[in-house]
Formats: sequence, structure tokens, C-alpha cells
Amino acid sequence: MMLSLKTLLVFICLAAAGGGFYEASASSRYKVDDFLNPSARVKAMGASGAAMGECSSALAVNPAVTAYEPHGRVSLFYGNISGNTHLGYIEYNYPFSPSGSLGGAAEFRSRDSSNHTEIYRFGLSYSPLNFLNLGLSGKALLDTSAGDQGQDFSLDAGMHIAPLSWFNAGFVGYNLTNPEFEYEDLGKKDVLERSYRGGLSFFYKDYVSLTADMYIDDFEESFKESSPDIAYGIEIMLDPALAVRGGFREEKWSAGVGIVSGDMNFDYAYMDEEDRGLHFFQYTYKFGLTPSRKEKKLREKEEYVEREMAYLQAVRLFNLGRIAEAESKASEYVSRFKEEERIQKLMEDIQEWVDKKREEKLGRAKEIKDRILRFFHQGRIEQAKIELENAKLLAPNFEDLDYIEHLLRARTFLEEGDYLKSEEELIEALKINPDSRVVRALYERIQEVLRLSD
Repeated sequence: MMLSLKTLLVFICLAAAGGGFYEASASSRYKVDDFLNPSARVKAMGASGAAMGECSSALAVNPAVTAYEPHGRVSLFYGNISGNTHLGYIEYNYPFSPSGSLGGAAEFRSRDSSNHTEIYRFGLSYSPLNFLNLGLSGKALLDTSAGDQGQDFSLDAGMHIAPLSWFNAGFVGYNLTNPEFEYEDLGKKDVLERSYRGGLSFFYKDYVSLTADMYIDDFEESFKESSPDIAYGIEIMLDPALAVRGGFREEKWSAGVGIVSGDMNFDYAYMDEEDRGLHFFQYTYKFGLTPSRKEKKLREKEEYVEREMAYLQAVRLFNLGRIAEAESKASEYVSRFKEEERIQKLMEDIQEWVDKKREEKLGRAKEIKDRILRFFHQGRIEQAKIELENAKLLAPNFEDLDYIEHLLRARTFLEEGDYLKSEEELIEALKINPDSRVVRALYERIQEVLRLSD
């Protein structure tokens, strides 16, 4: 049965699950937050990760994050969390839509064969709004202590908010049901107490990330404390394929590196723990990628650069007076990108420039036309023909040049004594401009010559 968004919101509002064992009648074997951070990236950044935009172990850190970066992913984590306690974690995420993801995870930690814990998680995340992501993670817990086993079920729930490109916030509630583990043979009971975690992340472009998380076991008591439990972290991208990380929490520091190679991530973290260091390793493989918000933003940036370059090229060509090329670039811009006010304005400017130049050339062609007629009356026909060619280059669509061309041909044939061809040229000239007195006068002269020759 599908979980409705309304039900999901109810669970989110109730708070949620995931802390560490709390001592009830015997000493607990794990710290409170041992179950929250099976992520090398998070541990390297001081265990601050509630607001991270991408986390390879999101179901345990903040189940809402997988809706922010929905893509197929398999992640393997290993580390030594304390003493001889080893932790292994595997997580799988599948995006069922660009705004939602399903996931499953298995976690195993062990001191020896008779003392170990298994956790199996199933998570759902959904993004009802572009900046808001919600997540819910159910988990089955099986704990074996001295050969005696206790088991129960609990829920984790989280919220991730990304209102700005440079700022994210996250809130997670752990242990919605306060599961209890009774060990009859040992005569003890362990309880997973409810706890909370809030975090902030700040980004400078794609180079630097700053994070801070506050861990809260009890709201009233946590805010009364003079030194609340706050973790700080930083990540610096030295290269798109290499990240260095550092963090600080409760007077203990951590550091690590991340390497990106295609669809694979390799992460390492070192944590200072009392008199020894802890090492954590993680491998993540992404597949069947659904475009994430980060990838969409990158594509938007690339498209923005291409759009700006195309526009600036068109403007540059226009300013250089290379109007035909500018007009071509502007048309190409409209075909590739949506028509914007600025490109419309540029095209209007280009058209205005073309119209203005056309008018200027037409005015110059009219001046040349007057010179051609003067040369015609002066009998300087060859000079008139040269000016005609110049005028046609300026204004090839100026109709007056067509009748003048016929007029000059008629005059040439007349001087050559070919009166019939001269008459034909004049008839064509009159078809174009029947009101030309110059053409009519020459036509009447030809008619008179033809009558006398008969």
C-alpha cells in the first residue's frame, strides 16, 4: 500500500528515530550517536551532515536528503568505531521520480560473535516543493548481547530545506517509538531514547562547504547547557575530482578526503578518539542517473553561458557594422533559446539600422540618378553608364534605375543608327515610368526619324 503524503507529514511532525542504546539496567555498549553517521564524508566533517545536499548514507543521517539528489546509488562503508567494534554499512537508493526516492540499507556492527547489532532500514523521501524535501525511514533492530537477543522496530524522519543556492538546513528526529530491548537471560533492558539533530550548510559556489550540526537528547536540558553538543565541518574542492575535509566536535577533530572518478566516489575519514585514531572508508557507485538539482543547476549555468556568449557575439557583430552576420546570430539565438526582450530589442535595432542604411543608400542613389540625367543631356553616355552601375550597387531595388538603364541603351542604339532597337528600349522605359518627359521626348524624336525614313 502506498504511503500518502499526508501520512508522511504526520510522521515527520511527530519526530523520529535512530539514536544509540540508553542504559536501563546494565551498561550500554555503544555511544548515543554511533548509529547516526555511517558516512565517511560526514565523519570527516566532524559528524555534521544533517543539512548536506548529498550524502551516501542518507537513510541513517537524514532520510530526506535522497529527494534532494535523487539518483540510483549503492554505497559501502566500513570502519572501526571503538575498541574492537567493527561497523559495516551498505545502502541502496532508487529514484522513482525526479522528486522522490526509495532506499534500503543494512548495518552490522560487532565486537565478537556473541555481541553484535544488526539494523535493516527502508526509506522513502519526497520533495513536495522545489526547496522542501521530506523523508521517513523505518528500521528493524536486532541486538545480541552475550548470546541473548532483543529486537524491535523504530522510525527515523527528517526534513531538508534548500531555499537558496548557497544555504541548506536540515532537521532530523530519531527514535519515534522509543524501542525497548529486553534480555531475559541477562536480566536487563536497553532503550533507544528519542533524540534530535539540526544542521546548517553554507556553500561558496562549488568550492567550499561549511556545516554545523547540533545534537539534542532533551530540548530543555540541551539549551540550558553552557556548552551544547555542536559539530562543525568544512569541505574544500581543490579540484572537481578531489575534496579535502575537516571537522571538530567536543574537543575532538577529524579529517578526510574524497575522490570522484566518473560515477564512483571514494571517501576516507580519520577521527581523533581519546588515545587512538579511528579510520573509515566508503565507496559509492552511482548509476541510472536522474538529473539532480546540482546537475540541473550546472546545465542551467552552461546554458546561461552559451546564451550570453551568443547574445554578446550578435551585439559585437552589430557594433562592428557586420549587420548580416549580426542578424544571422540573432536569428540563431532565437531558434536555440527562448525569445527574450533584449534579443528582440537587438533585432529591432538591427532592423532600424538596416532601414536607416537603406534610406541613406536610396537617397544617395537618387542623387546619382540626377547626375546620370545631367550626363545624358550632356551626351556623356559612358559616364552616365558608370554612375548607373554605382547607383545599382547602392539601391538594387530602386525602380527609377531600371527605366534609366533602358533610356541609356536607347540613346546608344540611336547614336549607332539602330532606330528600331532604340524604339524598343524606349517602350520598355515607358512601361516602367510613363510620366518621364526625357523618355517621351526621345521616343517622339525616334518616331519622327522613323516616319521620315519611310
